[in-house]
Amino acid sequence: MAFVKAPNMAVYEYDSEGNLTGEYFNPVNSYQGDGESYYNPVAVADLSDRDRASDKFQTNFGLRFRVNDWLTLTEIISFQFDNSQSSIFLPYTASGTRWLNPDNNFGWERNITGTLFTTRTTALFSPVRTDFHSLSGTLLLETNQNSDEWIQTATGNGPSVSITDPAAFTTKNGIRSFSSNINSLGALGQILYKIKDRYIFQVNARADANSKFGETFRWGLFPSASFAWRFSEESFIKDLRILGDSKLRVSYGRTGRSDVGAYDRHGYYSDAGGSGAYMEMATLIPIQVELERLKWETVDMFNIGMDLAMFRDRLFFTLEYYTKETSDMLWPNYNLPRSSGYNSLKQYNEGGLQNKGWELSTRVVAVRKKDLDFSLNFNIYNNQNLFTEFPANLVTERNTELGNGAYPLKAELGTPVGSFFGFRYLGVYPSTEDAVARNADGSRKMDGNGDPIYMNYNGIYQFEGGDAIYQDINNDGIIDLNDVVYLGDSNPDFAGGFGANVTYKRIRFSTQFQFRSGFQIVNEIAMDTETLSDRNNQSTAALLRWRRPGDDYQGMLPRAYLNHPANNLGSDRYVENGDFIRLNSLSISYALGKRVLDKLRLRQLEVGFIGRKLLTFTKYTGQDPEIKNNMQDPFWFGTDNGLVPPPRVYAFNIVIGF
Repeated sequence: MAFVKAPNMAVYEYDSEGNLTGEYFNPVNSYQGDGESYYNPVAVADLSDRDRASDKFQTNFGLRFRVNDWLTLTEIISFQFDNSQSSIFLPYTASGTRWLNPDNNFGWERNITGTLFTTRTTALFSPVRTDFHSLSGTLLLETNQNSDEWIQTATGNGPSVSITDPAAFTTKNGIRSFSSNINSLGALGQILYKIKDRYIFQVNARADANSKFGETFRWGLFPSASFAWRFSEESFIKDLRILGDSKLRVSYGRTGRSDVGAYDRHGYYSDAGGSGAYMEMATLIPIQVELERLKWETVDMFNIGMDLAMFRDRLFFTLEYYTKETSDMLWPNYNLPRSSGYNSLKQYNEGGLQNKGWELSTRVVAVRKKDLDFSLNFNIYNNQNLFTEFPANLVTERNTELGNGAYPLKAELGTPVGSFFGFRYLGVYPSTEDAVARNADGSRKMDGNGDPIYMNYNGIYQFEGGDAIYQDINNDGIIDLNDVVYLGDSNPDFAGGFGANVTYKRIRFSTQFQFRSGFQIVNEIAMDTETLSDRNNQSTAALLRWRRPGDDYQGMLPRAYLNHPANNLGSDRYVENGDFIRLNSLSISYALGKRVLDKLRLRQLEVGFIGRKLLTFTKYTGQDPEIKNNMQDPFWFGTDNGLVPPPRVYAFNIVIGF
């Protein structure tokens, strides 16, 4: 809102004489729109409250019993209690609302109480331990009982901006409550076998049951196995002085995901109300489908890697390659055709996602002396995600009606998640004569009378001088869905980090950078502030807009035209490279010597400084290039709508030991 709020909408109110009244400026209506939609962001930040208080208590009881030399039993019982209260208050003085608006002095409060009781019983055994081979294993049984309940109230028309407790308000906009209980049971068996400490075999099998699933698919079985070869211990390699402890390893495993609500599988019923009553009798109708066959989402993972230590542990390499295949994906609130009698399914199992990539890590100990240690580290990785199967009846195209400020959405099998589509932006027509449609060979399109055919948008608007130019992919003279093309991918081609660690006598210094490269972001703030077709605030880029026929210069924006239908379509005009390098952390500390400590009668005294997210080097023009991703959504792509970038953190610390 701070970006789009019009510049003549003042933060503070002035009277007719031009004097400040001491109040925030919040008109009910302005030329931009109503005061609720175009609120005063400074007033909301200053006058509203958003508070959260929480209390947590956790205790653990443990018992360890060594039966004999090769069998040990352990038991851990844990209890956790969590209580929290969240509240929101928005006074009427913070936004431009009418006196009779029921949300004036809006208050909201939620109280949550949760308990978690867990037990873990473990048997550790190692019946075989010789110089030639060893055998060990684990048997584990764990239980979880998780109970939560909350009550929430939302109220309006509070008596005063000073009374923020919703319990004191007169108008109740809504009261809700909820209670849930989730029970789960898990068992694990693990066998580890080593031959000459060179060949290492491990096999695991885990079984889990969760009350969130029905009886048919309540249990999930998740096996895994791995093998490692410490080739550095082989006789034909052991004599190589340059090679330290090194190994090859390969593994396969399956895991399960049960991220669903406690009662998502249950069918719900509700009172149909007056309009649904039958002969003035109360009627119950189903509002949620029963999902008795809801089951675990599973992920099959394969990994192969190598660890190298060289030159007497001065150089280390780790190389990984992995694949993950997700099946029976869980889709929350999956839309259904209205003809089914329901709007959506609470959860739906179907579809597949593939995730594969590699990672290289290295560390170099450049200096290792009595008073000085200096090492460097570097890692780089590449990850690719793509859907291999979609659920039945998934609508793979959205926003197909097109329009300003929106990108058409398309989900494609085999295309990386994060891919996005739109129009190719080619600049601005210098004059109406330049807006003529062209054939594939570049010649002008002519009608039957020999007159030029001009470009038009979706058959509803003919382009003129000062309008945006979009590439006519099929050369039909119409900008429509047929001209939508692939624009970019919000997944980085490469990402990773690098840093250094230095210890000089009692001084320690470390720094770590992170980087991403080869990915694109849609700058939605630029889209909102360079449109020149509404009453919102515009950026200084608008000073380079087209003004008169013949204007044609670098960086020129389309003309100012209120409610223009096509000058701000989703295109690569707002797509930017998000490559960045960020100083993620920096720390320095100094430990006092023994002589000073003895005088102070201390065992340890160390002072230090820690900084995080200190500097970012990027050509991206938005707030922050480090966008969050959502790989479970086939329509996701990276957008920046002005979210606050991560704060710089500075911390000073002191460690005292007696």
